Amino acid sequence: MDPSSPDVVDASAERSRINFSWLLRLRWGVLGGQALLTLWGAWVADLKLPVAPMLGLIALGALSNAAGEWRKRGAAPDFDRMIAGAMLFDALLLTGLLWLSGGPFNPFSTLYLVCVALGAVLMPPRRALAQLLVSLAAFASLFWLIRLPLPAGLSVPGHAELMQLHLEGMWVAFATAAGFIVYFVGRVRRALDLRERDLEAARDLHARQEKLAALGTLAAGAAHELSTPLGTVAVVAEEVRRALAAQGASPEVLEDLQLLRSQVARCRTILEQMGARSGDLRGEGLVELQLGSCAEAALGELDEPGQQRLQVVDGGLRDARVKVGPRALQTAVVGLIRNALSASSGPVQLRLLGAPDRVGLEVSDRGAGMPPEVLRRAGEPFFTTKRPGEGMGLGLFLARATAERFGGALELTSVQGEGTTARLWIPRATGPA
Repeated sequence: MDPSSPDVVDASAERSRINFSWLLRLRWGVLGGQALLTLWGAWVADLKLPVAPMLGLIALGALSNAAGEWRKRGAAPDFDRMIAGAMLFDALLLTGLLWLSGGPFNPFSTLYLVCVALGAVLMPPRRALAQLLVSLAAFASLFWLIRLPLPAGLSVPGHAELMQLHLEGMWVAFATAAGFIVYFVGRVRRALDLRERDLEAARDLHARQEKLAALGTLAAGAAHELSTPLGTVAVVAEEVRRALAAQGASPEVLEDLQLLRSQVARCRTILEQMGARSGDLRGEGLVELQLGSCAEAALGELDEPGQQRLQVVDGGLRDARVKVGPRALQTAVVGLIRNALSASSGPVQLRLLGAPDRVGLEVSDRGAGMPPEVLRRAGEPFFTTKRPGEGMGLGLFLARATAERFGGALELTSVQGEGTTARLWIPRATGPA
């Protein structure tokens, strides 16, 4: 995919927006922790800290965070630059706080590592490198800043106090920095795992769509190649029937020839439908329909015995709206119903299901059910447990491909000895009808 394509650009911008929002929340927590540590050091540990200037710097950080909260709601914000600016500001803010509380002797100087780790996670390589260089320079500046005289009225802990603070705070600083780094790395790991699962699902979907396209090409070719010989068989059968009728052949023979012609005509009709559906179902435009009309259309394709065995339970969802390709959905539902009818000699139920953001058509039978190893493979093209000549193992595959094309899914559950249930889920149509 072209990196400059709109889809890639939109995805990158959305990722930057999420990262910036997450960074703002993290900064609020860090600023609160810095304020608590400052007050603890002055009031509990009884250190000679310049509390007012330190709290002033923390307040400045809070103002910058509030500005970021306001800026992200503006028109077309550049989140990448805002992340880089916030990270550089945090390094400078940390330097000021450390200068006022012991400089390089302050054990919380290890928090520079957190800034570097955050930069590596949230920014592209060049900006992450810049963050590293700024953090190194800021840390090195503490060795020079500690020698500068403080403004009048300010004082810092003495050398003995600084060393005591350093020894006692090393574990706390290490634990804080380590906790942040572990959290960040874990977050990145979870994001990578989620992305890998999404990529795997996309690859599986692409493979199924390629198989569906190949099946469509195969069906169109078969329809084209077989239509001519079947037409010839129909013509010859009619000529033979007429010749035998003129010679006074028995009615049974003439009926057999008529049956042969009708079966040939049925084969030609099926092939014509295959040729049409192979292209039409995949390229069919989306139309907003009521779920009840989809169920009625599927019911109309069944023969009379099948209609008598099918029980339809609408559950008050007949008027639920979906945006689908009507013929594709009808073909998928009919395939599920016929599978259920062939798996069970008893009644089959078609139930309309509802959820907040989607609706479904559930087809359940009371047949023998499927063992786990068969259920795992159900939906693979050309995998079937039917006897030869009774099916090609494409019904579930086409139903799943159809559901995924409309943004839905196909769920299969089966219990041996109790039957099988197939649920075809489709997103609800949004917006005005």
